[in-house]
Amino acid sequence: MEIEKVCRGNCALQVVSFDNPAIDVTYFHSIDQAASFAVGGRYYGGVFIAMNAEKMVKLYRDPDLFINVKNPVYYPDGVSMLWFRSDGTPRIPGVELWLQVLRRTEKEAGTVLVIGATPNVSNEVHLRIGELAPNLEYRCIDGFRSEIEYSQLMEAIEPDVVFVGMGSPRQEILISRLQVEWPDCFYMGIGGSLDVLTDNAERAPEIFRKYGLEFLYRLLQEPRRIFRQASYFIFVYLYISGKFKIRRSCRME
Repeated sequence: MEIEKVCRGNCALQVVSFDNPAIDVTYFHSIDQAASFAVGGRYYGGVFIAMNAEKMVKLYRDPDLFINVKNPVYYPDGVSMLWFRSDGTPRIPGVELWLQVLRRTEKEAGTVLVIGATPNVSNEVHLRIGELAPNLEYRCIDGFRSEIEYSQLMEAIEPDVVFVGMGSPRQEILISRLQVEWPDCFYMGIGGSLDVLTDNAERAPEIFRKYGLEFLYRLLQEPRRIFRQASYFIFVYLYISGKFKIRRSCRME
Protein backbone atom coordinates (compact mmCIF):
# COMPACT_ATOMS: atom_id res chain seq x y z
CA MET A 1 0.00 0.00 0.00
CA GLU A 2 1.38 3.37 -1.04
CA ILE A 3 0.58 6.42 1.05
CA GLU A 4 0.81 9.82 -0.60
CA LYS A 5 -0.24 13.05 1.10
CA VAL A 6 -1.41 15.99 -0.94
CA CYS A 7 -2.05 19.04 1.23
CA ARG A 8 -5.36 20.83 0.63
CA GLY A 9 -6.37 21.76 4.17
CA ASN A 10 -6.95 19.86 7.40
CA CYS A 11 -9.30 16.94 6.64
CA ALA A 12 -7.92 13.74 5.10
CA LEU A 13 -9.79 12.16 2.21
CA GLN A 14 -9.17 8.66 0.99
CA VAL A 15 -7.99 8.39 -2.59
CA VAL A 16 -7.85 5.10 -4.46
CA SER A 17 -5.48 5.15 -7.43
CA PHE A 18 -5.93 2.72 -10.31
CA ASP A 19 -3.08 1.95 -12.68
CA ASN A 20 -5.44 0.53 -15.29
CA PRO A 21 -7.42 2.66 -15.89
CA ALA A 22 -5.06 5.41 -14.74
CA ILE A 23 -7.39 7.40 -12.48
CA ASP A 24 -7.69 8.51 -8.86
CA VAL A 25 -11.08 8.11 -7.18
CA THR A 26 -11.66 10.55 -4.33
CA TYR A 27 -13.83 9.43 -1.41
CA PHE A 28 -15.52 12.29 0.42
CA HIS A 29 -16.93 11.98 3.93
CA SER A 30 -20.29 13.39 2.84
CA ILE A 31 -22.16 15.00 -0.03
CA ASP A 32 -21.77 18.33 1.74
CA GLN A 33 -18.00 17.96 1.80
CA ALA A 34 -17.93 17.07 -1.89
CA ALA A 35 -19.98 20.17 -2.73
CA SER A 36 -17.71 22.31 -0.58
CA PHE A 37 -14.66 20.90 -2.38
CA ALA A 38 -16.23 21.97 -5.69
CA VAL A 39 -17.42 25.49 -4.92
CA GLY A 40 -16.60 26.30 -1.31
CA GLY A 41 -15.46 29.89 -1.55
CA ARG A 42 -13.84 29.48 -4.97
CA TYR A 43 -14.15 27.72 -8.29
CA TYR A 44 -11.20 25.47 -8.88
CA GLY A 45 -11.63 24.93 -12.61
CA GLY A 46 -12.13 21.18 -12.60
CA VAL A 47 -14.65 18.51 -13.50
CA PHE A 48 -16.55 16.10 -11.27
CA ILE A 49 -17.04 12.73 -12.97
CA ALA A 50 -19.26 10.11 -11.35
CA MET A 51 -17.68 6.64 -11.22
CA ASN A 52 -19.55 3.35 -11.26
CA ALA A 53 -19.07 -0.17 -12.61
CA GLU A 54 -20.18 0.72 -16.12
CA LYS A 55 -17.78 3.63 -16.40
CA MET A 56 -14.88 1.63 -14.96
CA VAL A 57 -15.40 -1.01 -17.64
CA LYS A 58 -15.53 1.68 -20.33
CA LEU A 59 -12.27 3.15 -19.05
CA TYR A 60 -10.66 -0.29 -18.86
CA ARG A 61 -11.51 -0.83 -22.52
CA ASP A 62 -10.63 2.72 -23.56
CA PRO A 63 -8.15 4.35 -21.14
CA ASP A 64 -8.18 7.54 -23.24
CA LEU A 65 -11.95 8.02 -22.92
CA PHE A 66 -11.64 11.16 -20.78
CA ILE A 67 -8.10 12.10 -21.79
CA ASN A 68 -9.11 15.61 -22.91
CA VAL A 69 -10.89 16.49 -19.65
CA LYS A 70 -8.81 18.91 -17.59
CA ASN A 71 -8.54 18.48 -13.80
CA PRO A 72 -11.02 15.60 -13.39
CA VAL A 73 -12.15 14.55 -9.92
CA TYR A 74 -13.65 11.05 -10.02
CA TYR A 75 -16.06 10.39 -7.18
CA PRO A 76 -17.85 7.17 -6.09
CA ASP A 77 -21.39 7.40 -7.45
CA GLY A 78 -21.96 3.65 -7.86
CA VAL A 79 -22.09 1.20 -4.94
CA SER A 80 -19.44 -0.95 -6.65
CA MET A 81 -16.92 1.83 -6.01
CA LEU A 82 -17.35 1.35 -2.26
CA TRP A 83 -15.44 -1.94 -2.51
CA PHE A 84 -12.28 0.17 -2.45
CA ARG A 85 -13.23 2.54 0.38
CA SER A 86 -12.34 2.86 4.04
CA ASP A 87 -15.05 2.01 6.55
CA GLY A 88 -17.62 4.74 6.93
CA THR A 89 -16.95 6.46 3.62
CA PRO A 90 -20.27 6.82 1.73
CA ARG A 91 -21.09 6.75 -1.95
CA ILE A 92 -21.92 10.15 -3.38
CA PRO A 93 -24.99 9.98 -5.66
CA GLY A 94 -24.58 12.51 -8.45
CA VAL A 95 -28.35 13.03 -8.56
CA GLU A 96 -28.07 14.53 -5.05
CA LEU A 97 -24.63 16.11 -5.30
CA TRP A 98 -25.40 18.43 -8.19
CA LEU A 99 -28.32 19.98 -6.27
CA GLN A 100 -26.07 20.58 -3.28
CA VAL A 101 -23.52 22.25 -5.57
CA LEU A 102 -26.36 24.33 -7.04
CA ARG A 103 -27.41 25.61 -3.60
CA ARG A 104 -23.82 26.38 -2.62
CA THR A 105 -23.33 28.32 -5.83
CA GLU A 106 -26.37 30.39 -4.92
CA LYS A 107 -24.76 31.22 -1.56
CA GLU A 108 -21.52 32.17 -3.33
CA ALA A 109 -23.49 34.49 -5.66
CA GLY A 110 -22.26 32.50 -8.63
CA THR A 111 -23.83 31.98 -12.04
CA VAL A 112 -24.94 28.56 -13.32
CA LEU A 113 -25.50 27.12 -16.77
CA VAL A 114 -27.46 23.87 -17.12
CA ILE A 115 -27.13 22.02 -20.43
CA GLY A 116 -29.12 18.92 -21.32
CA ALA A 117 -32.39 17.04 -21.75
CA THR A 118 -35.17 17.77 -24.24
CA PRO A 119 -36.51 21.31 -24.73
CA ASN A 120 -39.61 20.52 -22.66
CA VAL A 121 -37.63 19.00 -19.80
CA SER A 122 -35.14 21.86 -19.93
CA ASN A 123 -37.99 24.32 -19.47
CA GLU A 124 -39.24 22.30 -16.49
CA VAL A 125 -35.73 22.29 -15.03
CA HIS A 126 -35.67 26.08 -15.27
CA LEU A 127 -38.83 26.29 -13.19
CA ARG A 128 -37.64 23.76 -10.59
CA ILE A 129 -34.31 25.49 -10.10
CA GLY A 130 -36.16 28.77 -9.54
CA GLU A 131 -38.02 27.08 -6.69
CA LEU A 132 -34.90 25.46 -5.21
CA ALA A 133 -32.57 28.45 -5.50
CA PRO A 134 -34.66 31.62 -5.94
CA ASN A 135 -31.66 33.96 -5.66
CA LEU A 136 -29.48 32.09 -8.12
CA GLU A 137 -28.52 33.58 -11.46
CA TYR A 138 -28.82 30.78 -13.99
CA ARG A 139 -29.77 29.72 -17.50
CA CYS A 140 -30.97 26.38 -18.89
CA ILE A 141 -30.60 25.13 -22.44
CA ASP A 142 -31.55 21.77 -23.91
CA GLY A 143 -29.07 19.15 -25.05
CA PHE A 144 -29.96 19.26 -28.74
CA ARG A 145 -28.11 22.40 -29.80
CA SER A 146 -24.83 22.90 -31.60
CA GLU A 147 -21.57 23.44 -29.73
CA ILE A 148 -21.49 26.92 -31.24
CA GLU A 149 -24.74 27.77 -29.46
CA TYR A 150 -23.38 26.48 -26.14
CA SER A 151 -20.20 28.50 -26.63
CA GLN A 152 -22.19 31.64 -27.40
CA LEU A 153 -24.23 31.19 -24.24
CA MET A 154 -21.07 30.60 -22.19
CA GLU A 155 -19.67 33.85 -23.52
CA ALA A 156 -22.91 35.72 -22.84
CA ILE A 157 -23.45 34.71 -19.20
CA GLU A 158 -19.89 33.78 -18.09
CA PRO A 159 -21.00 30.98 -15.73
CA ASP A 160 -19.04 29.87 -12.70
CA VAL A 161 -20.64 26.41 -12.68
CA VAL A 162 -21.75 24.34 -15.67
CA PHE A 163 -23.85 21.18 -15.38
CA VAL A 164 -24.12 18.94 -18.45
CA GLY A 165 -26.75 16.19 -18.53
CA MET A 166 -26.24 14.25 -21.74
CA GLY A 167 -25.09 10.84 -20.60
CA SER A 168 -21.51 9.59 -20.64
CA PRO A 169 -19.19 10.03 -22.50
CA ARG A 170 -21.05 12.63 -24.57
CA GLN A 171 -21.30 15.04 -21.66
CA GLU A 172 -17.59 14.72 -20.82
CA ILE A 173 -16.65 15.30 -24.46
CA LEU A 174 -18.64 18.53 -24.53
CA ILE A 175 -17.16 19.60 -21.20
CA SER A 176 -13.61 19.04 -22.48
CA ARG A 177 -14.34 21.25 -25.49
CA LEU A 178 -15.87 24.01 -23.40
CA GLN A 179 -12.85 23.89 -21.10
CA VAL A 180 -10.61 25.01 -23.95
CA GLU A 181 -12.09 28.53 -23.86
CA TRP A 182 -13.45 28.56 -20.30
CA PRO A 183 -10.96 26.59 -18.16
CA ASP A 184 -11.82 28.28 -14.86
CA CYS A 185 -15.43 27.06 -14.55
CA PHE A 186 -16.45 24.14 -12.39
CA TYR A 187 -18.06 21.47 -14.58
CA MET A 188 -20.09 18.43 -13.64
CA GLY A 189 -21.64 15.73 -15.82
CA ILE A 190 -25.03 14.82 -14.33
CA GLY A 191 -26.41 12.18 -16.71
CA GLY A 192 -30.16 11.72 -16.25
CA SER A 193 -30.45 13.93 -13.17
CA LEU A 194 -32.54 16.49 -15.03
CA ASP A 195 -35.19 13.87 -15.75
CA VAL A 196 -35.19 12.89 -12.07
CA LEU A 197 -35.54 16.52 -10.94
CA THR A 198 -38.59 16.99 -13.17
CA ASP A 199 -40.17 13.64 -12.26
CA ASN A 200 -39.73 12.34 -15.81
CA ALA A 201 -37.60 9.52 -14.37
CA GLU A 202 -37.98 7.75 -11.04
CA ARG A 203 -35.19 7.02 -8.58
CA ALA A 204 -35.08 3.62 -6.98
CA PRO A 205 -37.00 3.37 -3.67
CA GLU A 206 -35.02 4.04 -0.50
CA ILE A 207 -34.75 0.34 0.39
CA PHE A 208 -32.95 -0.36 -2.91
CA ARG A 209 -30.67 2.64 -2.46
CA LYS A 210 -29.85 1.65 1.12
CA TYR A 211 -28.50 -1.74 0.08
CA GLY A 212 -26.90 -0.60 -3.15
CA LEU A 213 -29.41 -2.37 -5.40
CA GLU A 214 -30.46 0.53 -7.60
CA PHE A 215 -29.17 -1.31 -10.66
CA LEU A 216 -31.49 -4.22 -9.83
CA TYR A 217 -34.49 -1.91 -9.49
CA ARG A 218 -33.76 -0.31 -12.85
CA LEU A 219 -33.40 -3.75 -14.40
CA LEU A 220 -36.77 -4.83 -13.00
CA GLN A 221 -38.35 -1.67 -14.37
CA GLU A 222 -36.65 -1.98 -17.77
CA PRO A 223 -35.61 -5.60 -18.56
CA ARG A 224 -34.02 -4.46 -21.82
CA ARG A 225 -31.30 -2.85 -19.70
CA ILE A 226 -29.85 -6.35 -19.12
CA PHE A 227 -27.31 -5.77 -21.88
CA ARG A 228 -26.21 -2.50 -20.30
CA GLN A 229 -26.13 -4.05 -16.83
CA ALA A 230 -23.77 -6.73 -18.14
CA SER A 231 -20.98 -4.24 -17.47
CA TYR A 232 -21.60 -4.75 -13.74
CA PHE A 233 -20.72 -8.44 -14.03
CA ILE A 234 -17.73 -7.64 -16.23
CA PHE A 235 -16.59 -5.23 -13.54
CA VAL A 236 -16.93 -7.96 -10.89
CA TYR A 237 -14.81 -10.29 -13.03
CA LEU A 238 -12.13 -7.65 -13.62
CA TYR A 239 -12.02 -6.85 -9.91
CA ILE A 240 -11.83 -10.46 -8.70
CA SER A 241 -9.24 -11.37 -11.31
CA GLY A 242 -7.04 -8.49 -10.22
CA LYS A 243 -7.23 -6.58 -13.49
CA PHE A 244 -7.62 -3.32 -11.59
CA LYS A 245 -4.29 -2.49 -9.93
CA ILE A 246 -5.05 -0.44 -6.85
CA ARG A 247 -3.03 1.94 -4.69
CA ARG A 248 -4.49 3.77 -1.69
CA SER A 249 -3.34 7.22 -0.70
CA CYS A 250 -4.45 10.11 1.45
CA ARG A 251 -5.47 13.52 0.16
CA MET A 252 -5.63 16.38 2.65
CA GLU A 253 -8.73 18.56 2.22
